[in-house]
Amino acid sequence: MSPNTIPAGQFKTHCLQIMETVKKTGRPVIITKRNVPIAKLTPIKKKKKRALGS
Repeated sequence: MSPNTIPAGQFKTHCLQIMETVKKTGRPVIITKRNVPIAKLTPIKKKKKRALGS
């Protein structure tokens, strides 16, 4: 699964929408500035609750 790439200016404009998409799809997004990757937005995985004694 390759991450999507988005320019920083476009990320700034659509930040909340992109974050919601990452949350729903689980696919990371790489943010670039002048075609150079500068950040990666990834979803946080929920920790599984352990049953007592397992």
